[in-house]
Amino acid sequence: MRRLFLVNPRAGGGRALQWWRSIRPRFSAELESGESCEWIPESPAELALRLKERLQGAPGEWVIIGGDGTLHSVVNGFSALRESGDRLGDALPLIRVAAAGSGSDYFRSLPEKEAIPVDLVRLTLEGSDSRYFLNMASVGVGAKVAAAKERLPAWMPRALCYALPTVTEIWGARPFRLEMRLAGGGELVRGRAWAVFFSKGRYAGGGMRFASEVRLNDGELEISWIEDRSAFSVFGQIPRLYGEGLRAGGGVRKFRAAELELAFAEPQPFECDGETGTARRLAFRVVPAASSGLRVGRFSPDRP
Repeated sequence: MRRLFLVNPRAGGGRALQWWRSIRPRFSAELESGESCEWIPESPAELALRLKERLQGAPGEWVIIGGDGTLHSVVNGFSALRESGDRLGDALPLIRVAAAGSGSDYFRSLPEKEAIPVDLVRLTLEGSDSRYFLNMASVGVGAKVAAAKERLPAWMPRALCYALPTVTEIWGARPFRLEMRLAGGGELVRGRAWAVFFSKGRYAGGGMRFASEVRLNDGELEISWIEDRSAFSVFGQIPRLYGEGLRAGGGVRKFRAAELELAFAEPQPFECDGETGTARRLAFRVVPAASSGLRVGRFSPDRP
């Protein structure tokens, strides 16, 4: 199986590039005999064009040297090609993901060895603007943490890339009012929240466990609603994030759904796998593994 290495030199504040340089000599023979390396550009449009070129031949196995944001960019590149009319069909490659980003949280949810079919989630904003994610999306303080993390200097220790913004953003955040309708006309939930997390993978924020039951290919999202309580109560959830994970009770409400819609009294920050924005309405729809065409597994340079 032909292998293509997709390297994001910006991932993890440059850590991915350093890691690639350290392991590249192990693959020098393969790179000289047909396997290849592609640098991931910053422009989504340029990335989509490069992916299209690479998909013309036998797709084989693609190894992503980066983190959750890099995987997010590649998946949205595939989706952009599909929505522009390109018939990718069975041409999608097997994707292997390296733990080379700031958080690499999707990597943590994958099986240790085998690659598996995975769900994809479509997130639609007002109108027809949409994007896709594999791991997690959030609104409220979670989105603010993701945005603050991107503003940190590259020399920031990996362990602090999420922990520091989490502490600072909780102090400055305020609860917001929203309504959530599950399953396209089902249960309607109204109230105030500090944050709401929509999980396909179990981890985010560099190892924080937001989900306890969801699977990468079970066709649903696990939704964690952090209720309107004091900032001290919200801080009290942090130890749970590094332990058993967020579970129902103690200021956390849990839901499961394959589709849902959100509406906010005022525009709110959101993020999906590190991509940030602001919206007054959001809609989520899980694309099941049988339809997504995606198979993803871990990459280890010590295994062929």
